Amino acid sequence: MRKRITIVASLLIVLAAGLAYGQSSPFVVKVNVPFNFMAGEKEMPAGEYNIRKDNPGVLTVYDSGSEHTINVIIIAHLAPSASKHFAGVRLVFGTVGGQKFLSEVWPSDTEYGYLVHAQNGQ
Repeated sequence: MRKRITIVASLLIVLAAGLAYGQSSPFVVKVNVPFNFMAGEKEMPAGEYNIRKDNPGVLTVYDSGSEHTINVIIIAHLAPSASKHFAGVRLVFGTVGGQKFLSEVWPSDTEYGYLVHAQNGQ
């Protein structure tokens, strides 16, 4: 019985460590976007924005007055590329039919980025 409890406890510790590794720490980045853009399914006007990650799988994009807020779904975590090294926060926008849409967020505190769902850009 004692051996069984030890095995179960060991498995729980391994599982908890794996879940903790999969969770990234929360962050908030501040950016100035000089043009209108789509974030998820919502059009956002040009201006200063905060992008926050509190929950796994979701980024919240909101302006300083919190008048324009949208949660966007993280599709994938992006690994750093040796050919692309940028200092500071970096946002990547795609363009489809003249409409810009948020497609990637690269926080300054990590070398990894996030690919986000873009309604119009798919």
